[in-house]
Amino acid sequence: MKVLALDTSTMWGIIGISDDGVPLAEIGIKSYSPYSKILMEGIDFLLRQVGLKIDDIEGVGVGIGPGSFTGLRVGISTIIGIAYAKGLLVAPIPSLEAIAMNLTPTNNLICPIIDAKKKEIFSGLFRYKNEEKLYRIEEERSWKPSELAEKIKDKVLFTGSGITKYGQFFKETLNEKAAFVSKRFWFPRGSILAIMAERMIQLGEGVKPHLIKPIYGRASDAELSLNGNKE
Repeated sequence: MKVLALDTSTMWGIIGISDDGVPLAEIGIKSYSPYSKILMEGIDFLLRQVGLKIDDIEGVGVGIGPGSFTGLRVGISTIIGIAYAKGLLVAPIPSLEAIAMNLTPTNNLICPIIDAKKKEIFSGLFRYKNEEKLYRIEEERSWKPSELAEKIKDKVLFTGSGITKYGQFFKETLNEKAAFVSKRFWFPRGSILAIMAERMIQLGEGVKPHLIKPIYGRASDAELSLNGNKE
């Protein structure tokens, strides 16, 4: 099965293609320009690199957050458009889980963190069981750093771009329990994303395009403003 998957939850737009569980190609696009302008160009470029056309794609997947509200909307709408045009199911992939999947099986907790602004982080806690399957220990949402630190009782590997801003806090708070992976593991990888999508579709976890819902992690500023005006 030839699968196209993408994630636009962070500053790096990630696109990947796999075929029967084998990664074919991946690309990362730094979002200096709006994703709405560059995402389809990136998809077209990647397809050309492996000699494929969009009509060859048999399955699609998309990172559903949490992360950038605008980025998520653009990435999800792009994949939904492709899925509708080709009559495909979509694999909805939690973006923090995709980041956690960059790391090889370990006995430690895995904690991806992304700066959520407002002195918060988007994060969740994951752990491998039997060195095979990654399980979610704490749901992906927005956290106060101190609130998340209180949840961590075991040794933990931090990953994600939020290390830049909050790594020192967790180092000082958790001491020897905290370790940090190198920057090359901080963002989802397109090839891993595509393989995750393929596996989900094969397990019957693909959904119809209109059922794809982003994990925003918290209300947007617009929603907060609207709710504030109602009070």
